[in-house]
Amino acid sequence: MAWWAVDRAARSGAGWVRRHCHFEGVARYNLSQGFTLVRTEQRTHARPFMMARRAERLDLSDWLAGQVSPGTPAPPDRG
Repeated sequence: MAWWAVDRAARSGAGWVRRHCHFEGVARYNLSQGFTLVRTEQRTHARPFMMARRAERLDLSDWLAGQVSPGTPAPPDRG
């Protein structure tokens, strides 16, 4: 879903994609997808990790056609 959001944002003219999560493991996964940690906050019962990355157009044709195995962590070619 992150790759779709990055591509969709670029096609819509947005410059950035933001996301947040409350779990360190999910934050590490997001960082592996090119997101940068912008900040964290300590709230009463949660510690959200807020991240962002530049929007860019990606070739998602193989992904949308179901030709990429589930769980593939690498993004499609940025060509």
